[in-house]
This record gives sequence, C-alpha cells and structure tokens, in this order.
Amino acid sequence: MTLRLDLTVPEGPFVVEHPIVLSLCLTNDGDPVAFPLDYECGGVITAHVYDHAGQWLGRYDGDTQDLRLGLEPEARPDAARPTEAMPSGATLRWSVDLRSYVALDVPARHAVEVVVAFAPSGVRVCSQRCAFEVVANHVHAFDALLDVVATPVLHTVQVHEGEQGARLAAHLRSVHAPEAAWRGATLPVRSGAQPRLAEADFATRASFAHDFARWIAWLEEDVVRLRRLGEPSGPDDDGWGPACEKPQPDGTRWLGRPIEHADGGVSIWLHTSAAKGGVLVRSRWDAAGVPLRDDVRVPVHVRDPSPAVVSSDGAGSTWIACAEAGALPVTLVRAGPEGTATSIPLLDATQVAGEAHAGERLVVLGLRLELKLHRDPSPGVLAAVLRHHDEQPTLWIGHASLEQVGAASAWSARKLAPAPGALEPGETLVAADLVALSPTSIEVLVVTSNGRILRERDGELHGVDDPRSPAARDAKLVVLDGRARMVLPTAARGLHVQ
Repeated sequence: MTLRLDLTVPEGPFVVEHPIVLSLCLTNDGDPVAFPLDYECGGVITAHVYDHAGQWLGRYDGDTQDLRLGLEPEARPDAARPTEAMPSGATLRWSVDLRSYVALDVPARHAVEVVVAFAPSGVRVCSQRCAFEVVANHVHAFDALLDVVATPVLHTVQVHEGEQGARLAAHLRSVHAPEAAWRGATLPVRSGAQPRLAEADFATRASFAHDFARWIAWLEEDVVRLRRLGEPSGPDDDGWGPACEKPQPDGTRWLGRPIEHADGGVSIWLHTSAAKGGVLVRSRWDAAGVPLRDDVRVPVHVRDPSPAVVSSDGAGSTWIACAEAGALPVTLVRAGPEGTATSIPLLDATQVAGEAHAGERLVVLGLRLELKLHRDPSPGVLAAVLRHHDEQPTLWIGHASLEQVGAASAWSARKLAPAPGALEPGETLVAADLVALSPTSIEVLVVTSNGRILRERDGELHGVDDPRSPAARDAKLVVLDGRARMVLPTAARGLHVQ
C-alpha cells in the first residue's frame, strides 16, 4: 500500500479568529484500499500542532473537534464505519479549518502536520509539517446575532484592519460552545466597513440549511454591499455567494439589520429625508442576488432616524423602531407581508420623565425589538434612555409588550445609575444594548465615550474587567443557557463571552 498525503496552508499571517484553512490531498499510488465515507469523524484525521521551537502542543481529531463545538463525539469504532474502495491512482481532496479543532487565539508562530489513519485497512500516512503565524486581531467593527430557523445558531461578523488592509470575517457558532466556530470565512473590504447580520423572517423544521447560511451587509462609503455566506460546495469554494449593492445617495440612510427570507433572498430598509419627516423604503434581492423592485414605501414623521432597529416577528412582518436624532419620541413601524404598513408613536418624553421633563436632556442610547422569541417573555420592545438630572446620569430602562404598544400603561420601567467612581473624569454614556430575560428582568450593557463597557451588579453599573476595544460600542448581549452574555472579540483571546 502506497498513500501520499499533501498538506497546504495558505500564506499568512492569520489573524486571531480568522479561519486557518488546511487543504489536504490524499493520493493512492498503490493497490485499491477501503477508505471511510465519513473521514472527518473520530480519529481518521488528526492534526498535530507544534510551537515555533518544534515542541509538540497536542493532537486534535474529530472527537476533540466535537467536544470543542459542544457536541457529543460519535461512539462508533472504525471497524463499523461504512467504506468505499479508493482505486489505484485515485485522489481525494478536502479542506478543514484548523480553528474548528483547536483554539489558536494567542499570537504566536506554530506548525501543523496531519495524520490520516484507518486501522481496518491498515492506512496510516503523515503529511509534511507546515509553519504558520497567528497575529493579533485589530477589530474595528463587530456584530452578533442569535437566531433560530430550525435550531439556534450564534452568528458573528467582525472587521479587522491591519497592515494587509481590512478584512471581514464571519462565523457560525454553537450556542453550547460559542467561543469555537463550526465554520468561518473572510473577504477583503474597505477600511471603515460596518457589518450587520441578517435576521431570518421565517422558521421551519424541514431543514437546517438556513441556519448555516446567512446574508451579511456592510456600508462602504455611500454604498450598502451584501454577500451571503453559505455551505461550501467543494474544497476550493469559500462559501461566499453572489454580491449585491445598493447606492446610498445624499439624504438616504440604511437602517438596522437586513432581513433574510425563506426563498433565500434578502431585503434592507432605507430612510430618505423629506420636508416633513421622511420615507422608509424596502429594497430587495432574490437568492441569486438579482435586485427586485422596491416594493414598500412608508411615510414617517422622522427626519434623522438614530438609533434605529429592524427586526422580524417570524410571521412575515418587519418592524422598525427609531428615535429622532437620538432624542424622543420613538416611532414604531410595522410592514406586513402583503406590502401594507402602519406607523405609531411608541415612546415619548412624558412616559420616561413625567410631566416635569422640561429642560431635562433625554438621549436614546439603545433600542431592541424582541419579536421572534422561543422563550419568555412575550414579544416586545426594549429601550434605554439616558436622563441628565441634576448632572447625574441615570438610565431609564423600559419594556413594552408588543400587544400593549400604544396603550398608556404599555411600558414597565426601572432606573439604573453608574456606581460611584464607575465613570472616569469627563466620561459619558454613549450606547446601550438590552435583552429581556422576563418582563421584569432586563439586562443592559452600556458603552462609555472612553470605549469601556459597564454592566449591572448589585443594582448599579460597574466597569467590566476587560481591555478596552475599538469595537466596544458594537458589543452585544445574547441569551445563552438562560443567561445574558456579553459577546465581543478581543485582540489576543478570540471571542470573549461573559
């Protein structure tokens, strides 16, 4: 039996969190041999990793990969695996992401070699050893979304800006092991790109395919660009689908997240300023990236929608909540699947500060629409409003059930203030993300003007013990195992989940 295994590692360096794709080529120069059909399970493929001095660091195979991804390893001996004959002269090519096997999130030089072994056929062959380097991740923009079509998946996307230019990196992650990634891919973008992940507007039990593919949009100067990351069709396919774009002329602003549809298409919402407010317009593309007609137009009494959030209720309707240049009131828009739309006032200054709010500065730091929930509470709207009262910053944190929006008693709220000494001199609160564990339990993450993150502890806001990040403003809260977790990539530790 004569088998050859060739290993190719792309030219690096590799940024922390970016995929390290190993290309493998197994060639049979001898007699036909039985080889397993599912060769990525168990111990058929084993990666051995070494440090820069050649010191062995560990072995990583299909079983350790399953454990890293929060899965149970397959308890099946090699002798029970289905096989097929690999003829003489045949070649088998495939690729794997080394990061799905082992965390390499500390900048350093390494080397890797791969062993393919299948004892029932007497197969054991080792590749050459290939060196590579991991460098720090300079993240300047980030987004995370926990979404469910058939099963929960944590999607993340980040933009790294370094000496070789800006690159966007997207990952699909298990909710049981979010620090690891099932799959990832990168592509070059312009400096300053701000990515956003699409939220699905449907659910199905028929297939997991939609959970392992996702549209991503980002703004480059005055153009919104979109790409869909899907399942690679082969070792030379990185999974990126067709490219789409939508110019953003003067007076037009892209709002919130893209919305992904059951037919594989995607839509985004744009706001165009008008004399007495503005108009919301939906732009849409099909699964092949072909632009469709802008099919929904909604007049609103908002000229500068900021902040603005877009979400789906999973039943075909899209909801948009937006403030006016960071100030109250907040407006809520529902666009139905039939193309109709309605707009209603959602939150005003009286609901936040009472009748005596005159002269008090109120700033909307964060909004969230929690509509497509598979847990309590019922679908609703969350808001974080900064009150400057007697020079003391206080957060008003509110929750309104979608069924009660518009009613005088729709909002339940509480107040939250920074702990004494939590803010540095001249530091202010500039952004917030929220998530509801129940109507009376709302978790909040607050970002300061100095790029620090504050979380609630003992009824007050305290600083998080973590390095400051240029992407701190993009930190997200997601619910994992019934707890609110902060998700943010770091320079030298990969994805930070706290």
